[in-house]
Amino acid sequence: MRIPSKAHRLLTLSQLCLYLGLAVSVLLLPEGLTVDHGMSYFGNSGRTLVPHVFGLVSSGALAWYAARFLTEPALKPLRRSLQMFSLLTLGLAVTPSMYDERFSLVHKTFGSLLFTLQFGTAIWIMAITKRDPVKMVLFIVLLVAGTLCALYLKPVSGYLLQSQVVFQLAFGLLILRSFPPND
Repeated sequence: MRIPSKAHRLLTLSQLCLYLGLAVSVLLLPEGLTVDHGMSYFGNSGRTLVPHVFGLVSSGALAWYAARFLTEPALKPLRRSLQMFSLLTLGLAVTPSMYDERFSLVHKTFGSLLFTLQFGTAIWIMAITKRDPVKMVLFIVLLVAGTLCALYLKPVSGYLLQSQVVFQLAFGLLILRSFPPND
């Protein structure tokens, strides 16, 4: 199944914006790689707040815009998923994870819902599209990285950031691989 070229370009740009914001944040605050607070660590520092929020908000906004071009009835679940992804990503951007316990709980809820939504979307994609070895590998990577994300939420040490990056990358590539542009 193919999607409009504009939607494909917007989804690609959405992924690039997310990783640009993360890369700038890591350059400005490299200790974020070793603390176990995931991508959200960068939303708690004045040095990285702007690139972090830029990455999340632009990624979410571009995904929302891409969803507008998915008008075929068969793509309605993907359209709805991208819209929810956008809203949850915005929620993550406006709730610093380390401000206080309430913000942390709301932030973790948004994050958990986002990863659950993405995992459910990945299952749907695998069910409705033609399987190929690359998509199978991406799905397995997504499954392993998502499991690691869940395991690393609680302990004080681990690889939450790294597992989140791998999960998000596998998810984005799975969408782009499964729904090539129509021209």
